[in-house]
Amino acid sequence: MEPEQTTKQCSLNVKRTFSAPRDRVFAAWTDPDRIKNWHAPMEDFKIPFAEVDLRVGGKYRYEMRHPDGESYILVGNFQEVDAPKKLVYTFIWEEGNAGMGETLVTVHFHSTEEGGTEIDLTHERFPDAETMGHHDQGWNGCLDRLAKLV
Repeated sequence: MEPEQTTKQCSLNVKRTFSAPRDRVFAAWTDPDRIKNWHAPMEDFKIPFAEVDLRVGGKYRYEMRHPDGESYILVGNFQEVDAPKKLVYTFIWEEGNAGMGETLVTVHFHSTEEGGTEIDLTHERFPDAETMGHHDQGWNGCLDRLAKLV
């Protein structure tokens, strides 16, 4: 959860340990039905749809709907898929968040000695520290929800 700023762009890093095996955590990250249960920053958000084509060059798309009805649609494509060890994918808001552009997410899934999973997530290429800070909060909310799911 230590934001890092470079001279041109900002990136954040979040590490979290889950008491679930790596295969289960990876599946929750990549299976559309499971994504619908956690990939939003707060419990009152809904995820009406999630589509995932899990392969290099494959696309994903899902919607996070705020309780007031406003929708945020996230899209991107997979740059690297090494199940269940690593995912690298682009991250683009289809509408809204104008000016953020394409960012990049890298997630490493490490098995722990206790049978759990540590994830090491890096989200980079933010245009500024404020945008990065919003996404740091968002990722931590999502990961809190993921912990309850797995």
